[in-house]
Amino acid sequence: MDRSAGKPPLFNGTDYSYWKIRMTAYLQSISSRVWEICENERYEILAARVGQEQIDQHEANSKARNALFSCLSPTEFNRVSHHATTREIWKTLEKYHEGTSNVKTRLFETYRREYENFVQLPGRSVDSKFSRF
Repeated sequence: MDRSAGKPPLFNGTDYSYWKIRMTAYLQSISSRVWEICENERYEILAARVGQEQIDQHEANSKARNALFSCLSPTEFNRVSHHATTREIWKTLEKYHEGTSNVKTRLFETYRREYENFVQLPGRSVDSKFSRF
């Protein structure tokens, strides 16, 4: 791995959106191919790598996989350690921490409804209202 990229950002299961942005930048700093392999849904591990393209993809997957594994807490590592490709690892973490698009939509609607229904309780001060917010 290229040492000029620095240390990968550690992830312990909290603040996934912050880690995701930093990890994307870290993988891109290793090489553009390393990040591209994370997004390549057609990439698969082959028993024999025949051409230079397959060798380059395998090397990029290995670098990205190593970078991801080296920054995960034991809990997060156990969640994804059985995956062979970086894309599988990335998508598993994304689905677990961000949820599917249906989950995101439901959460957004729930939080919006709570916000719209937020009122000051009778006999309470404005300060107490905002302390509940």
